[in-house]
Amino acid sequence: MVVRLSILDSTAKTRRGDAESAGFYITTQQSLCVFCVSAVKRAFCNGLILKTLGLALAVTLIVGAIVGPAWAYKRPVDRCLDRPDNERATLALEVAQAGSAANNSHWRLLTDRDYQFTLEYPSTWHPQITIDVPRSASKAEWILRRYSFIGGGLDIDIWASHNRDLSAWLEWMGRITDQILVSKPNSVIAGYAAVAFVEGHMLSVFVDNGQYVYRFWLTLSTKDNLEGFVRVLNTFRLSETRTLGVYIPGSILEKARESLNSRHYCPENFPDSGRSRLDSLQQGCDALYNQGCCGLASTYCSTYFPCSRDVSNNQHRGNCTWHVCYQYGAVPFRGNAGTWWNQVPNYANWSRGYNPQRGENIAWWGGSPGHVAYVGNYQGGNQVVVSEMSWCESCGRTRTIAVTNPGGYIWRTGPQPTAGNE
Repeated sequence: MVVRLSILDSTAKTRRGDAESAGFYITTQQSLCVFCVSAVKRAFCNGLILKTLGLALAVTLIVGAIVGPAWAYKRPVDRCLDRPDNERATLALEVAQAGSAANNSHWRLLTDRDYQFTLEYPSTWHPQITIDVPRSASKAEWILRRYSFIGGGLDIDIWASHNRDLSAWLEWMGRITDQILVSKPNSVIAGYAAVAFVEGHMLSVFVDNGQYVYRFWLTLSTKDNLEGFVRVLNTFRLSETRTLGVYIPGSILEKARESLNSRHYCPENFPDSGRSRLDSLQQGCDALYNQGCCGLASTYCSTYFPCSRDVSNNQHRGNCTWHVCYQYGAVPFRGNAGTWWNQVPNYANWSRGYNPQRGENIAWWGGSPGHVAYVGNYQGGNQVVVSEMSWCESCGRTRTIAVTNPGGYIWRTGPQPTAGNE
């Protein structure tokens, strides 16, 4: 069953504490709130229980008859979503920042009639459809369509929900990909319950409309791209959306900001490096987005993967994921190399295994953050030639290793994404 919330425009609601809140329901298995109409809100939530008990009971019975057995009680939306008091100011700030998006001449409109949504995005972000899989030929775990916003670091992924509500779908997908950290709603997007979390330098927000699941997947690169992300969410509208607005818990936004403020000191699991973690920490590199890497240029790869930069002399020091993206022209994977293996089931034109295929491959090593290398033309045998960069370590080298050295291999089985090197 779809979890549907209808709320006032969040900007207006922060200005009018006594504004109406219209109703939302959740099944008992999802733990439960039923909101009343405005009259019940003003009376019941202000403690006039005796005067409104009959009305509240009547509303409960009516809602129960419509949506099935449910516990019905009235609480402010803040507490229903378990939002701490100290996060309300964060919400007001984010919505105030987002409120001007629709009136900003530097924003553009994107409409997708196939998947029933519209949104606005900064004119400096350049959307491309980089995945487009026919619904009739897809597996349940495949992304049907992806919009990649080059220059902004945002991907919007769309799956069929296959009659699962959001929590059930996330739990199911988590068993396939091991990528889902949270499955219970903790946010609100376009009037619908949503799930948001930060993993590494990636911010994920999932929302569904009963037919499709939408993921807003942001590579956290700059303060501007995080603020732009919040504004995009504030303008997101599904076909049945009557109100706009976004609520993401302040703790999640703060974690995203901490990710932006942290130095990217963590070295990769660079095989046979001979360098210790302490050496890399002492050396010190930070992340550089949108400026190429080690003298090479790719707008696409630089949007989603940083190049490490030595903080002592501002010299580029490489990044394995950037290098593999560049060699392939574009890859659908995001985040640290160690997470790529579990992302493979989401992509129709990619596969994985423990032995390389003839031709191009990605050699993959697990762990956190893991490591990847490029295999240009494997033709069989017990050895494989890889080229690689490594975080704060190397702008590139080539070496020959045993086929069994990597933890596995990833390869493309169909057309690559359309972005390419620019």
